[in-house]
Amino acid sequence: TDAAKGFGGKYGVQKERQDKSAVGWDHQTELSKHESQTDAAKGFGGKYGVQKERQDESALGWDYQAGLSKHESQTDAAKGFGGRYGVQTDRQDESAGGYDDMQEVRSGYRTDQGVRGGAASNIRSKFEQMANKEAEEDARRVEEERQRRQAREQREREEAERRQREQEEREREREREPEPEPEH
Repeated sequence: TDAAKGFGGKYGVQKERQDKSAVGWDHQTELSKHESQTDAAKGFGGKYGVQKERQDESALGWDYQAGLSKHESQTDAAKGFGGRYGVQTDRQDESAGGYDDMQEVRSGYRTDQGVRGGAASNIRSKFEQMANKEAEEDARRVEEERQRRQAREQREREEAERRQREQEEREREREREPEPEPEH
């Protein structure tokens, strides 16, 4: 290889082989300014104020203050949970129970009142007592479940009747309203 040739060799850059668009290290490009920087009458907030025709249609001024709308339970005292007409049962969870559904609190803890004594002859009576207790517990649970089911079915029947009445009232209201005449 010849150290005198190439880009930056002994005699410098080979000008005849250099790209026509290439510039040297001493070259500086002037950046042009935006028109809002050159003409004080233009731009956003210039001599004549904001250019309204170039402003975004959805843009709001600094003086705009958005107000939050209140929930219907805050504006209409007749609605909501516990409003003028009571709890809105149509929006109530099916498994939710009211205060009247509550029963006395019961503990599942029971002390064993078995027969005292360690004789082998008492073992048979202990097992019989255990079997009797289990049968009583099962009967009690079945009765409680039956009562809960009957109460739930009663509430569902009342709810269905109320919905039916409301539907009939809405239909009567629609029948009372005059139908608009078609325009020709």
